[in-house]
Amino acid sequence: MRKLIYTLRESFSNNNISKIAGCHNPLSAKLAQEAGFEAVWFSGFEYSTSMCLPDASILTMSDHLSMISSITRTIHIPLIADCDSGFGDANNVAYMVKEYEQAGVAGVCIEDKVFPKLNSFCDKKQDLISTEEFCLKLLSANNVRSSKEFMIIARLESLIAGKGIEDAVSRANAYIKVGADIILIHSKASDVSEIKQFINNFDSLTPIIIIPTTYYKTTIEEIHEISPNIKGVIYANQGIRASIQAIKSTYANILANGTSEKVENDIISIQEAFLYQGMEEYVQNYEYLKREFNNLL
Repeated sequence: MRKLIYTLRESFSNNNISKIAGCHNPLSAKLAQEAGFEAVWFSGFEYSTSMCLPDASILTMSDHLSMISSITRTIHIPLIADCDSGFGDANNVAYMVKEYEQAGVAGVCIEDKVFPKLNSFCDKKQDLISTEEFCLKLLSANNVRSSKEFMIIARLESLIAGKGIEDAVSRANAYIKVGADIILIHSKASDVSEIKQFINNFDSLTPIIIIPTTYYKTTIEEIHEISPNIKGVIYANQGIRASIQAIKSTYANILANGTSEKVENDIISIQEAFLYQGMEEYVQNYEYLKREFNNLL
C-alpha cells in the first residue's frame, strides 16, 4: 500500500476547515496542490465530463481506479474518491475499498442513491436506497479496510431527493452507528439554510463536509460560524468548468484571428508545461544512465 504522507484524519483534527479541490486527472490534482488546497476530491462529475460521458455511473470502478492511481503517484496531499453509489451492492463496495486503499486513496465517499446514480444537479427525480441497504454498504467498507486512517464518508442525498431534514438526520445517525467517519450533507439550495437546519438537528460531533456548488457566495468564515463540526469544503467542479471555458475561448480566438498571437500572452509557455511533465528530471536521468554506461566500458 502506498503510504499517505498527510492523512485526512490529521487535517480534520484541527479547528480549521480543509479546502478541497475537485480534480479529474494528475494535472488538475497537481494544480490544486500547487495552489494550496489541503486535499483533492476525485470528482465523478469532472471525470465523466472529461470523458464526454454522463455523470450517471457509466464509467466503471476500474476506469476510476486507473485514473486515481495515476493521481496518487503525482501528489502528496490526500485524495478523496467520489465513488457515487459504490459501483453496486455491499460486495462491490468491499472490493472497491480494498483496491482504493491499496492505491493510496485517503478516503472514499459513497452516496445513498440507487445504482446507477444520476448527478444531483440533473433536473430529474432522484431515488435513494433504503437506510438498511446503505448501512450494509458502510458496514462492508468498515469491515474490509486495513487501517482507520482510510476514512469512510457517507454522503446524504436526502435534501437533493426532497426527503427533508428529518430523513437526513435519521439516515446520518444510522450511518454513524455502522462506521461512517464523516457525513457529507449535500444540498442544491441557493443558500446555506438547509445546511444550517440539518446541523441544528444533528446532535453529533462527527465531522461534516459540504459542497457549496449552488450556495457559492458563502465564505469559509461564514461556514465556520455555522458549526465547528464542518471540517471540509469541497469545490467539486469549478476546475473543469473553468478549463472548458478557457479552452473554448482560446480556440475561438485562434480561429477568429487566423493566428495564435493574441492568446500567447494568456497561456503558459511550452517550457512551463515541461515543468508539469517532469521533463528536466527525465532528461537528467537519461544523461546519468548514459554516463554510467560509458563508465562501465
